[in-house]
Amino acid sequence: HYALGEYDRCLAVTERIDREFRYSKIRDRALVLKGEVHKKRNEMVKSEAAFLSAKNLAETYGHPKVAARAARNLIEVSAAQGRSKDSVAYYQSFFQKYAGSSQAPAAALAALPALKQTGDSDAGLERLEGVSRTMPEGTSA
Repeated sequence: HYALGEYDRCLAVTERIDREFRYSKIRDRALVLKGEVHKKRNEMVKSEAAFLSAKNLAETYGHPKVAARAARNLIEVSAAQGRSKDSVAYYQSFFQKYAGSSQAPAAALAALPALKQTGDSDAGLERLEGVSRTMPEGTSA
């Protein structure tokens, strides 16, 4: 449904998974998808809530790839809301936990506007350069 632009139907499925399948190991992925739908709709507060829940659940489940994806999105959606300090905090948390993930280049790039706002753009550019040089295998340049 997401790929077809059927966002209402996609949300219905993700919410059903979250509500009816509390012990399913795909709940974290469903919550990431829910966050993506809200982000597409420019509903950043709802998107952030879904990504935060997804990250926390993925960490509980031991799904670092899902957690990293959700964490990267938290940087983006908080920045989109004009909350640079929160975006930088998400960025710092991301690189403490997921620096080696395939999401690292996107996370480093997503944080640049917030880092510029907080006066730390040089460190952000250095991180982006370092991440670009050591991109995980399988990550598209």
